[in-house]
Amino acid sequence: MEMILKFFQITTDLNTSIHQNKEFWIIEVTSLYKLQILINYLNEYPLYTAKRNDYNDWLIAYDKIKNKKHLTDSDKLTIKEIKNNMNKNRKIFNWDHLEYLK
Repeated sequence: MEMILKFFQITTDLNTSIHQNKEFWIIEVTSLYKLQILINYLNEYPLYTAKRNDYNDWLIAYDKIKNKKHLTDSDKLTIKEIKNNMNKNRKIFNWDHLEYLK
């Protein structure tokens, strides 16, 4: 985990969270610069699981924040809808990113 922190230039302490009696590491990144490092990494080494759908949606929200478009009521609503449809709440999946694996 320390190597991951160093790679992404994260200097905060690691936190943990417990869900269903399992412990998970939490790495929080809020700096737009450091988030761009993560984006560059995931563009070079893409996700192949359902998490790719969450990542693609998250990129929409990130772009709005980066371009300061997240302050309008409509964009706030868009970001809230994105957040509410992530992870276990996702009902629509897109698997187009797997096409090139054929």
